[in-house]
Amino acid sequence: MSYATTQEMLNRYGTAELVQLTDPPERTGSINTQRLTESIEAANAMVDAYLSGGGYNTPLVGASEAVIDAACIIARYKLYRYEVPDTVVFAKDEAINFLEKVAKGTLSLNVQSENESGIAAPVRQMMFSGTAVEVAYARTLDHD
Repeated sequence: MSYATTQEMLNRYGTAELVQLTDPPERTGSINTQRLTESIEAANAMVDAYLSGGGYNTPLVGASEAVIDAACIIARYKLYRYEVPDTVVFAKDEAINFLEKVAKGTLSLNVQSENESGIAAPVRQMMFSGTAVEVAYARTLDHD
């Protein structure tokens, strides 16, 4: 499963911004789909690397909005060629911070992965269900 997709990027950032980020220096006035696809693929691979490092089987099936959002933010960041606005850098840093917490087990996703036969298989047991942005996650408590 892809977390960031062309449609998700269009929904979040709009055609005008994606043209601006992907078109130069060609100046065709349309989205450079190759650049956008490369950015999306790189972001999705990065998300999978963090999640698999945290014990999740990837790719996830039915990824939470938080995972999709993180992938889109990273893909957007990767589209910038030169000066990246501070807000975009901050959003990317927050997305990476979220993925690092998931990888370390500080946050836990209520998700499934697709096993080799294509059948959804549960991944990690959910400890707490949150409703904010339809994301379920858990905070792992340290018991010393």
